[in-house]
Amino acid sequence: MRAEQGPPPITFALRDTHGLEERLEVPGPGGTVRVAVGRPGHSSGVWRIWAPPRKSDVYVAARALAGTLKFSLHESGDWRLQWVTRAKAVQFQGTEDRLLDHWERPPNEPGGWTKGLTVWIPAEDIVDNLDPQRMSAEVEWLPVPPPGSAYGIHVVLAETNHGFVQLDHAIAMPGFFLADGHVVLVGISMHELDEGARSWLNEQRTRAVAAFVAKGRSPAGTRIAAFGRDHEGTRAVWDLAWR
Repeated sequence: MRAEQGPPPITFALRDTHGLEERLEVPGPGGTVRVAVGRPGHSSGVWRIWAPPRKSDVYVAARALAGTLKFSLHESGDWRLQWVTRAKAVQFQGTEDRLLDHWERPPNEPGGWTKGLTVWIPAEDIVDNLDPQRMSAEVEWLPVPPPGSAYGIHVVLAETNHGFVQLDHAIAMPGFFLADGHVVLVGISMHELDEGARSWLNEQRTRAVAAFVAKGRSPAGTRIAAFGRDHEGTRAVWDLAWR
């Protein structure tokens, strides 16, 4: 008996600010992208973007936190950051309320794409680590950005048959398409951090370290996730190191 073949990949067309065109073949429905900055043993956290084959919900989580909390971009337009279980909510915040943040899916940008979430990784937060799993995982590794700058890893949902998608000062990694036909793209950009951004990041590190120490926990191998909005107003998480 011949095995049933899945649907063919979708070809997605991109155009940068210089007018250069690129076509990506994205598989699906559903899929997984893993991305990190640095190299095995000296890196950021490993971030996973995934979707199941029969639903069009998209999830984003750091591998170290995937069993604790995650971003859920539901196909209904109900987007949220929440603890994975009520037990985790009780463990980390003392209540059974899983919800940490909630927002409605933003309207489409010109070209039929929607900003989902951005993970920001500053160069100064690429540090040595002892995670042996990094050697075997299928991870897309980005080189360390210059000092004083940060990578943005942008999760974007795009509709098909809208002509070219315009990428401004970013490149796209191959993603996957969803059961409803939308395409998940992972865009990569690099930005210099101004004095205000560096000061805010230092404040987040200091607050996280103080809270961690107050609970008597060991900082070994710890990474810090700071949540909020970035300079473009997009929901974002900053992947920071204990240092």
